[in-house]
Amino acid sequence: MASRPFYRPVPIDGNPDGTVGHADAHRSALSLRRWWRKPEAMATLGRIEKRADANAPAHEGRPASASKSLRALERPLLLCAVLAAVVTAANDLIAGSLRPGYNFASQSISVLSAPGAPSRPIALGFDLVVDVLVIAFAVGLWLTADEKRSLRAIAGLLVTSALLQSSAVVFFPFRPGEPTSSLANTLNVAMMAPSIVGWFLSIALGGLAFRNWFRWFSLSILVALFVEDFLATAGAYLFVAGGHPGSLVGIQERANVYSFYAWLGALALAQLKAALNHRWH
Repeated sequence: MASRPFYRPVPIDGNPDGTVGHADAHRSALSLRRWWRKPEAMATLGRIEKRADANAPAHEGRPASASKSLRALERPLLLCAVLAAVVTAANDLIAGSLRPGYNFASQSISVLSAPGAPSRPIALGFDLVVDVLVIAFAVGLWLTADEKRSLRAIAGLLVTSALLQSSAVVFFPFRPGEPTSSLANTLNVAMMAPSIVGWFLSIALGGLAFRNWFRWFSLSILVALFVEDFLATAGAYLFVAGGHPGSLVGIQERANVYSFYAWLGALALAQLKAALNHRWH
């Protein structure tokens, strides 16, 4: 016994098998083409497009309406990295000029925020502003990272480094009058050293996150940092061996700090361009 179909064909325009003939299909195509040319067709398509944009997820094309206010903050947050670099340079120049006899080449940056120093209020205030700007940039980087885990890892490293540095400067400032092995200076180094390691890791991850000019820029910054540290260390030994007191720790620290914030500003510009092409169009 033959099996019976689970559906019953419905006659269409006289066709008992329920199919549409070639002539009927041609007439339907002509009707659709005429409707497409009408103004109400474009209005209907516009309404469909707007409805699709409103229901689209945040990571696809245009954002959902619920996240529009958050998306408006992404550009200012990313630009905080450029502002942080400017504030860092201003802090070094202004605070250094407030401390009599300060030597930018041989004295550490931490001396400017040492307890009792005339430059501590200014240096401390600028340091906290820079840390807040770095954290704000990290938030913007996280929001615009999309599926790039390396960028989110950089954001986490930046927040951790900023919190460690601000805690070290506020609660455990470097005391130049005490030996390095003192409790205060040991805690200061213990909190500052991981933050510097976070800088190096962030630069390395930044080179992996991009495939354009920024990858080579990150690599060049890493090489420059290692060369700067080597030359500063070797120069310090030659400086002392030549009978000159002091060291070149000021040059070494400033080379590291300025190189990192130059890289951070470049990262902000690279991410701004990437977000402009893929998120804000």
